[in-house]
Amino acid sequence: LFLKDVPLGVFEASSYSSYFVSRRKQAIPAEALDTLTFGKELDIVFFSQDETFGYSRFLSPDRAENLLMPAIPKAQRTTFINLLEGCAACTQLTDAQFDAIKSSKDFSSFVFKFSDGVIEGFDKQRTPRYVPFRTADGRLGIIKIKSFNTSGGNSYITTDIKVYRKP
Repeated sequence: LFLKDVPLGVFEASSYSSYFVSRRKQAIPAEALDTLTFGKELDIVFFSQDETFGYSRFLSPDRAENLLMPAIPKAQRTTFINLLEGCAACTQLTDAQFDAIKSSKDFSSFVFKFSDGVIEGFDKQRTPRYVPFRTADGRLGIIKIKSFNTSGGNSYITTDIKVYRKP
């Protein structure tokens, strides 16, 4: 599954969703957060401390309330490697490698060490930034952050996301 140019906003942004769903919906509007009925389908939550992107990270939907966000009903665990350059045992991705991913078997050439205990953050100093993830049902994916944007009071990142398709 390849999703292109997906904008993810900081929690306070009004025009760009902070949340992303990979199965039936691409983005969840902020006003829907209080009535989530599809939390078990949510794979990615993006958090940025503020509009400067001085500290940002992806976090598991079942841990959203740990960062002053609303709890997400029925949320499941997704594990991220937010700071890939901090993982010596992991494949350091390039644009060519990301672009070459055409099917789920292409993920087998990469090595990623996922751990629930690792808490990492990143800033806007490096683009593109690659963030591998593993969903609760074992699907692998990679988020490519293409840009950090601030426009008219709305701060957001632009991403491409490749993930195993749910059978």
